Amino acid sequence: MAQLEVFKVGGTLVVDVQADLFGLDVTRVVAPLREKGPYVSFPGLTPGVDFDGRRWIVRIQELASVTAGDLGPTIGRIDGEGGDILRAVDILTRGF
Repeated sequence: MAQLEVFKVGGTLVVDVQADLFGLDVTRVVAPLREKGPYVSFPGLTPGVDFDGRRWIVRIQELASVTAGDLGPTIGRIDGEGGDILRAVDILTRGF
């Protein structure tokens, strides 16, 4: 498991936002990917990403910790917008 990898948990796609620190793989912090249309987006807090041929928003305000075993296999990776995702975590936790 690595930061910015995408997994399916239940029926929800999630992106791993946790740093890859040695020994911290029992649980991972993830944010769900939601369809861009039906969900409200907030500038800076809900970055838009392209994944699997569709446009999504990352709902940083819905961060969750999940056990690594619940993640299953990686189904992809979000690389191009990684900086936007991590800046959104800063906005959520630090306000800027």
